[in-house]
Amino acid sequence: NTFFRFEEIAKKNTILDLGYILLVTGVGDNKDLDGALKLYSSISKDERLPLKILGCGNAIERVKKIIDDHRVQSEIEVIPFLDLDDVVSLYCNSTFIWAHSKYEGYGRAVAEAKLSHKKILCTQISAFMEQKDENVYLYTNQN
Repeated sequence: NTFFRFEEIAKKNTILDLGYILLVTGVGDNKDLDGALKLYSSISKDERLPLKILGCGNAIERVKKIIDDHRVQSEIEVIPFLDLDDVVSLYCNSTFIWAHSKYEGYGRAVAEAKLSHKKILCTQISAFMEQKDENVYLYTNQN
């Protein structure tokens, strides 16, 4: 099970802050990638951290087109398929993890982020609210 392997790898990783936000997402309607990018692009350029997008699988070109619509291409890196060690490293080296979604079944991105001992910014949906602790910060699209 990759979740348990994630935990094992995270325990061995050094936790750093390399100055980027890791958006763990996908291209399904529930992930609302366009909405996440609208929020990201609404932050003034001098206050924005670079954004790395993880979880888009084979849809990288589609994601790049969505990014182009928001005119923030130079600040965003779309991460291709990686092995699990590199995925865990991305989590552990981020400034914080961002999970933006309209709905989830479980909210694995939040659970994995907690294993990497990072702060997590996520939409206020039931799957994420159930995992709320001192490192989980919830928001609605209105705030």
